[in-house]
Amino acid sequence: MTDFDQKPIHKIASSVADWVLRFIVINFLVIICSLGIITIFPALSAAFQLFDDYINKVETKLFKGFFSYFKEDIKKKLLYGLFFVALIAIGVVSSWYYTNLLREHNDVILWIGYIFVLSIVLLFALTMLYSLIVLTVYKPASLFTLIKQSLFLAGKFFLRTIVIIIIWIIPILMFLTIPTIIIFMIIGLSGPLFLQAKISQKTLNFIYEVGVEENEE
Repeated sequence: MTDFDQKPIHKIASSVADWVLRFIVINFLVIICSLGIITIFPALSAAFQLFDDYINKVETKLFKGFFSYFKEDIKKKLLYGLFFVALIAIGVVSSWYYTNLLREHNDVILWIGYIFVLSIVLLFALTMLYSLIVLTVYKPASLFTLIKQSLFLAGKFFLRTIVIIIIWIIPILMFLTIPTIIIFMIIGLSGPLFLQAKISQKTLNFIYEVGVEENEE
């Protein structure tokens, strides 16, 4: 095999190695930076923006880029993170409460309440995930604008929204067995974040073209 034939193989191998390293390192950084609970949102946002850079051939430095995005508007992101985590936590606790009630009383009203609570949890989880997309383009977004635009985009790109839901169910299921927990520690968060960034390119382009309406009336 000539040197000319070897070069493309070396290039592919190097590219694969770079992406594997990115997945592992970013996953580790997101997990570590999410230990503060309310820092989950800034950590997810930093990883999402970093993957968006790599997808669009922007060679942002791994560690420096992550922490730069993480610290960007950190106070505002912490408030947003606190808001989303608190609401989702309340929803999860409420779901657990309804689950216990349904074990004792198989009542239609309880089922309606249970389904309603699950819907609210899903709605706020989706809002948080779409907020990553909105903030990538429009960093000054207020909480009201963030929620409004996130819900709008979730509805407009409905099929992509379904795919995003499926993508983020996978990390939750990974906690069911020891082997999948190990996989989660390697790519459990970076994988879904990359996939969301990849399938959200059309959504991001839409925001770039149309812009974000900052209307708080």
